[in-house]
Amino acid sequence: TTLSEVEEKERLCPSGSLDARRIVKKSEGLLGGRKNLKCLDIGSGYGYYSAAAIEMGFDVTAVNPGAWENDVFEAMLGFRPIQRSLEKVHFNGCRFDLVILSQVLEHVLDPAGMVETVEGLLNPNGVIAIATPNIDSVLVKLRGTRDDSCFWVPEHLNYFSAKGLWRLLSRCGFEVTGTQMVSRIPY
Repeated sequence: TTLSEVEEKERLCPSGSLDARRIVKKSEGLLGGRKNLKCLDIGSGYGYYSAAAIEMGFDVTAVNPGAWENDVFEAMLGFRPIQRSLEKVHFNGCRFDLVILSQVLEHVLDPAGMVETVEGLLNPNGVIAIATPNIDSVLVKLRGTRDDSCFWVPEHLNYFSAKGLWRLLSRCGFEVTGTQMVSRIPY
């Protein structure tokens, strides 16, 4: 996959860049206008969330184990994510105001453990922003196990509804400030 292929796919059915701007903007508002904000983008993929955070003035650290995605990320943003899984990265006491988990929790063996790890990386009053497929969405009900639904076995190990994700975050000590459902079906 090349940067031009990713850009063409996004042009035909914008989702990554639109979701990233919307979620990072909402997160920025929750941070109350603080300055010199640090963002950790876990599972940074092609870089849409990192790009949105940089546009809004965040100092971004990106972590992504996927080399081929990191090639596109680097071509798009001019720097390369840390190419490891989160548990293998040492932040040496660095803490973040915003931690983004976009399309990550459905891929990990222990989502609660991941959320607890993230809590330890957040500054006081920091924000965790999560995007994950919604098992209760209309698209899933219509498309079932087809490729453009969210049942990607074996890649997806977990499936969340809004209520299930809310419960997970609440159990881990987070205050959930909102959820939003988004579905886009390419023509």
